[in-house]
Amino acid sequence: MATAFIELLSPVECEDAALNVNELDRRLKLLEKKVESRAPRESWYRRSWNLANRHPAIAVIVAILTCIVGLFASPYISHWIEHRDDALDAAIDARIAKSLSNKDGVQDTLQQIRQQTAQTSTTLETIKPFIEDIVRREMEHRASLSQPEFNQSLPSFAHTLAVARVEKTALAPATLEKLNSKLAQSDASAPAYWLAVANLITYRSEASGNFGDENLVSCLGNSLNIDYLSPPPFEDGKIVIELAQHDCVLDLNDKASYQKRVQNFIQASSGQKQLIVRYKLKLKNSTVLYTMGQPTIDIVGLDCSGCRFVVNYAGDAPRGVIRSLTSDILTASNWKSINFQSPYGSPS
Repeated sequence: MATAFIELLSPVECEDAALNVNELDRRLKLLEKKVESRAPRESWYRRSWNLANRHPAIAVIVAILTCIVGLFASPYISHWIEHRDDALDAAIDARIAKSLSNKDGVQDTLQQIRQQTAQTSTTLETIKPFIEDIVRREMEHRASLSQPEFNQSLPSFAHTLAVARVEKTALAPATLEKLNSKLAQSDASAPAYWLAVANLITYRSEASGNFGDENLVSCLGNSLNIDYLSPPPFEDGKIVIELAQHDCVLDLNDKASYQKRVQNFIQASSGQKQLIVRYKLKLKNSTVLYTMGQPTIDIVGLDCSGCRFVVNYAGDAPRGVIRSLTSDILTASNWKSINFQSPYGSPS
């Protein structure tokens, strides 16, 4: 039989126990507050979303107010953004203006350059008639020389032609005809012969056009008008085509560009690749450029009506077809109409 024992506390002990319970309760509440303060809080947008879900009317009102504020505040915000750096820009502009306006600064230097340029231009315009008169007298003198004397003066003749071209000095047709005839009879191995030929052909072409500037596009920029002179299927890998163009610039030295453009055209039209292409050129009102002694496109003929020739000399005498073409241009009776056929014939 179990026996229960009940221990009775004295009044003082009961009061102490009650105080301990109250202290424990106070400490528990304090701990709860600390735990709540350290717990992660919801983000502001999460709290706002919860608030909007709980109170839809508030959300609508806030949205309306936001639109109204944005509508009226937007111009002021834009103006502030556009002009917030005005003070800095003004300070920089002031420093630049001060630097430019200083003595011996940029403005003074530019002004001096303008004045010197104007003086130089005035001087050149003043002496231009004198230079032209000297060039004409020099050319008339060379036209009156005997052939041996003319041959010996080829280097200075070539340089005088260059001056005449730069200064756009017009010569009397009779003088130019005599000079052309004497040069055609000169020895091709003489010093400066091919330089003189290049300068005379170029000068002659520009003079016939009154030294006007021709702003023509490249013949490669036009649509290609091609006729097959060698009929397909080009079994031997060689082809002769006629390339007809007008009002454009043809650079005979631009072999790679023409080869690529024409090869693409031939491949698209016939399916053939990597053909050896020779050209019969048919040009009208165009400019033909080439540098003697440099690689050119392979031509078998040139029919050029109303053309202008700009020939350069790079130090090497022309060879083969270009040598024959240059000689034909030099001795042509009609300088603007050339009908050249290669003396080597069409390729076999």
